[in-house]
Amino acid sequence: MTYKLENFIEKIKTPVICVFDGKEHEYTDGSSLVKESFDTFWMVSDIKTRDNKVVLVMKPHPAMPELKGENSFF
Repeated sequence: MTYKLENFIEKIKTPVICVFDGKEHEYTDGSSLVKESFDTFWMVSDIKTRDNKVVLVMKPHPAMPELKGENSFF
């Protein structure tokens, strides 16, 4: 099982820098970012702009466990 990001990110049409645990990852737009899957359920904690790019600072969702190679069932 993997997690997807929030749907509103898909609407961002400019380049996106996403910050996970202090590490920056750049995407061509929000749509390309939303296609990624993650082992952690991330949520947006801050939105900024820098050099005509949207910067999304992410943090792990406090209510969801991190996946460690096992399927989770709720």
